Amino acid sequence: VHAVDPKSDPNVTPNLNRLAHEGIVFTECYANSYRTDRGTVCTFSGYPSFPNLSVMKLAAKASKLPSIAGTLREAGYDTEFLYGGDITFMGTSGYLVSNGFTELYGDKEFSIADARSSKWGVADGIAAQRVEEMLRSKPADGKPWFFTFQTLSSHEPFEVPYHRLADPVQNAFAYTDSCVTALVDGLKQTPLWDNLLVILVPDHGFLTTSYEDPEFFHSPLLWLGGAIRAPRRVSYLMNQSDLCATLLAQLGISTTDYPYSRNVMHPDCPRFVYSTFPSGIMYADSTGTTVYDITSDKVISSSPSPSERRLFLAKRLLQQSYSALDNMEK
Repeated sequence: VHAVDPKSDPNVTPNLNRLAHEGIVFTECYANSYRTDRGTVCTFSGYPSFPNLSVMKLAAKASKLPSIAGTLREAGYDTEFLYGGDITFMGTSGYLVSNGFTELYGDKEFSIADARSSKWGVADGIAAQRVEEMLRSKPADGKPWFFTFQTLSSHEPFEVPYHRLADPVQNAFAYTDSCVTALVDGLKQTPLWDNLLVILVPDHGFLTTSYEDPEFFHSPLLWLGGAIRAPRRVSYLMNQSDLCATLLAQLGISTTDYPYSRNVMHPDCPRFVYSTFPSGIMYADSTGTTVYDITSDKVISSSPSPSERRLFLAKRLLQQSYSALDNMEK
């Protein structure tokens, strides 16, 4: 699910808003990057993003990364991934297989008509229904599993089989909202729900102004399911890359393989956000937000006031991430 523009009509995602009251909602989560291939690596591998390269496309390096799927597979979980489009696009399937997913399902698993139901492949409603059918077939007391469903309808050209809102962009987001939450509501009616954890997280934000707007990265993160003890709002600054350590820690699984992912529920967790876009970086902590253009070597914005410390920390993270990537194969 792509992040919804916070300035948009609240009626765009009424179902997501409804479910937010039923689970654990992380209100200060920020995407690491601005494209699906980059956000996917950040989410599953807990790895930082880069302004000018995609780690997913660097197969030799990407294959050395840890991942939630790989860690859970070692813990005895089945691991599956479904995307209604071309799952080989941008090296996605190679990354997924090398990082722990054992079963991949793409557009070829659907009929030709379904695979052509949208520009990018299978429309979310059709794909979500298939996911529900697949999950309903799993025994409630069987082998544990980790299943990922990647949506595609809330994307250009925003042409969807749904017509509730006049604005085509908002209507496309509303369509995905209806499809994903229908899947969740369907799973509530199954025996699986009692021990199920559903995590809704976007790969990146939706551009309404420019990448220099920090709100581009502000993203919804919601945990649902019978495994949730009680609804809760978590307002810690975090990146989507922190999902790895946060989730695995809750499962009692070691997070030592994820040095760049933070368990945000730990009281000693550093509270900051670091995101990248084609020509710059964004850093935010309790003192404010700094956006820095690495091409022109200048601060684009600093709110509520300039901060040399934030700028220093942003540059240090940028340098450290490139050094770590360079040394990965050495």
